[in-house]
Amino acid sequence: MTNKELNNVFCQHSGLPWIMGILNLDSESFYKSSIALQEEEALNKVQQMITDGMAILDVGAFSSKPGMKIPDYSIERNRLIPILKTIHSNFPGLIISVDTMRSEIAKEVFDLGVDIINDISAGNFDPELPKLVGINKKVFIAMHMKGLPENMMHSENLHYENIMNDLIKYFAEKINLFQSFGLHKVIVDPGFGFGKTKQDNFTILRNLNLLEILGKPILAGLSRKSMIWKSINADIENALIGTITAEFYAVLNGCRILRVHDVKETNEMLKIYQQIQRIPVH
Repeated sequence: MTNKELNNVFCQHSGLPWIMGILNLDSESFYKSSIALQEEEALNKVQQMITDGMAILDVGAFSSKPGMKIPDYSIERNRLIPILKTIHSNFPGLIISVDTMRSEIAKEVFDLGVDIINDISAGNFDPELPKLVGINKKVFIAMHMKGLPENMMHSENLHYENIMNDLIKYFAEKINLFQSFGLHKVIVDPGFGFGKTKQDNFTILRNLNLLEILGKPILAGLSRKSMIWKSINADIENALIGTITAEFYAVLNGCRILRVHDVKETNEMLKIYQQIQRIPVH
């Protein structure tokens, strides 16, 4: 995908969904195969994901698994910036997303070829972040999460009156707020596994198409989540088939971007989806 083609993400039902490959720069990230702590290792992983069919790279320098505290700014920056510089210089045409909640990080990464900010707090952690994205005419991924990773699975953050209604209301209010200061390129992520029970997660997946009422692209981050491996009495390492099954269902129900660890296998699934749907090859 080129920078020009990134705008096509906002054309609903236009062609195949996009694959966003995950690169984690924190040793505490929950899936070890996605972690790269050195520049050479990161470059090798990025090259392999490009070969396997990745369209967007999502780079994060902190773990957001349940119970984790957000690291200090200096820790996040020191993990992220050197490797991001190397990736940008080696893959200058690559669409890059940075997983951060800080406007200070965004200010620096926009000069390194970053087009997307992926904020798991949707601007709640740092209200200046979506404003900065809007000013720079970049893309903002707004995810739903109650609380922060350190407390999102506490009982007070697991209650919903009606989870789909609550999500639609949450995102509608966020989109209106973002538009008030000029941020229009917004992607919504319901936040599978973030402040939701297993039942909540599958309710969202089953009704994902309801989020289309928002008029924004839908991103699904289902890859190897506990909702998958707990349902098949497995573990993270053995959750690939369950993940691909859930992702296929998400695509059938309106998902435009799949955020994944397993790019090759996801790409193969999408090729079968393409044949089923008779989507022409461009």
